[in-house]
Amino acid sequence: MRCRQQRRHSDEDSPNRHGHCTPLRAYLPSRGLAGAPEPSSLEFGFDLAGCPWNRPLTISADGRRGVLAPGAAPIAINPNVVPFLELYPLPNGTVFGNGTGEYVQTALKRVREDFLAGKLDWLISPRVRTSGRYTFNSGTLGAMDDFQLFDLPSRSRYHLIHTDTQFLKSATTILNFRAGFSRVWNSQEAIPAAEAARSLSFLPGRDLGQIRVTGLPNIGDSSLPGIGGTLTRPRRHTLNDYQASEEALLIRGARTVRFGAGYSRIQFNQIADVTVNGASGSIRCAISC
Repeated sequence: MRCRQQRRHSDEDSPNRHGHCTPLRAYLPSRGLAGAPEPSSLEFGFDLAGCPWNRPLTISADGRRGVLAPGAAPIAINPNVVPFLELYPLPNGTVFGNGTGEYVQTALKRVREDFLAGKLDWLISPRVRTSGRYTFNSGTLGAMDDFQLFDLPSRSRYHLIHTDTQFLKSATTILNFRAGFSRVWNSQEAIPAAEAARSLSFLPGRDLGQIRVTGLPNIGDSSLPGIGGTLTRPRRHTLNDYQASEEALLIRGARTVRFGAGYSRIQFNQIADVTVNGASGSIRCAISC
């Protein structure tokens, strides 16, 4: 069994050549909507020109009030948008004048692997011997999304079984029978870890879907390599492979003849609920360079 943890602190990133964030323009379109929010009701924009792109950004207190430029009057925010703005934590780093600020956090990636292997050799008689091998491996790779709303585990498991039996029919005739089976199983899930991920949703009875904002981390995504996000979860893949073969070896004087036949069947079963909780790309930021 092997366990490994990886930590990354965004405050250790290489410095960006931009020392400040200069807003060129700011806007907040607002459209009314009754009932559940739709893309047209979730519009929210920032100007991120000059921002340090190597660090994650979030919405500042001024941005939540609609103040998107220094000294500017607050812009009215559609009430349907307010609960979704609260999903973004307040900045804990530099606060810029365009409604955004740096959000620095420690990201933990969980990695675990368990494996088992075994081999058996059996001499049944002087003419018959057989052997078998079995390998099992199970692994988990997981992390929280960038704003600690979802746990995003990815699991894999495989079984490999192989057997080889040899028959010495005579001093000049040898028969070999082989059989094998393998199963590779993978799954990815998105488990709500915060109450907001369960209470806010785009679809009745579902968890929170993904929210994409240009320049800000996506709600439901992890920036750690190999983790991904909620958009394609849950999904499961199962690959089964069945194999069998028989081979004969004939020795006739100076000549040797080898022939045989084999069978293989592959099954690939996939279940993927892509965007089952919905997604919104309408809370968007304007970028002026």
